[in-house]
Amino acid sequence: MYQKKRLYLLASGLLGLALMSLEVGAQEGLTLERAVSLAYERNPEFSAARAEIGIASGLRRQAGAIPNPELGFEVEDTQSDRQTRSITITQPIELGGKRGARIGVADANRSMVDADLDFRRQGLRADVIQAFFAALRAQEGMQLAEASLSLAERAAKVADAQVDAGKVSPVEATRADMQLATVQLDLRRARQEWDNARQMLARLLGTDALEFGDLMGSFEHLPEVPSESALLARVRESADMRRALRQVALSEAELGLERSQRYPNISVSIGSQYDQIERERINLVGLSVPLPLFDRNQG
Repeated sequence: MYQKKRLYLLASGLLGLALMSLEVGAQEGLTLERAVSLAYERNPEFSAARAEIGIASGLRRQAGAIPNPELGFEVEDTQSDRQTRSITITQPIELGGKRGARIGVADANRSMVDADLDFRRQGLRADVIQAFFAALRAQEGMQLAEASLSLAERAAKVADAQVDAGKVSPVEATRADMQLATVQLDLRRARQEWDNARQMLARLLGTDALEFGDLMGSFEHLPEVPSESALLARVRESADMRRALRQVALSEAELGLERSQRYPNISVSIGSQYDQIERERINLVGLSVPLPLFDRNQG
């Protein structure tokens, strides 16, 4: 009996600690820094953009691959005692710097993906900041509406008491009730705006609006807006400008790759041929090159 009582007290204590931790977590709320961190971790579009880095790395690895050799087998004549069998291995050799051009395109594409990820990161941060302060404004509006409702309810009770005591006209009570109804309507609107703002912020964070409590922030301590000269000095270093410059570099690399396609590749083959009639084996060496008579990638 005593053992059961101790277990019951221990379970009660653990449950109390768990509830206290949940209350503390709810009181802490969501700060702007935490919101931006959650967006970097959970936003689905930003997660997809991060996955592009692995794709670009795979394309870079594939771009440096050498063409595979070809294994060929030929049989002349259908009669087994008169057949001539040949087996060859052919290796294409790229000319005109095609492999280097492919690697250049892959490197430029990887650089472009990095710039695009930085661009998306800055854009996501801006969207989260805007949504956070919009939700914070809606939260403060709802709190003010709740305070106004409390005052309106108190005023309506005072007016009813004065009417019952015969100190004021019943018109005053009617006026107080109308003011109370107006404040209740304002509170419903404020709560709807707060809910919409929370849902918008939650979509950016890739989470549920119920996972975070009240927003922790203030409109009294906003960062200073940089001067016009400082903003112009940062234009060259902005994510949008870096993205545009790397897009130009990628296009130039792709143009270089297309120019390298004007030069035909050669194919070198070696093999062995066995003549069934002569009972003799002959070594084979070959070289082939396409003739660029019609298609020279001139487009």
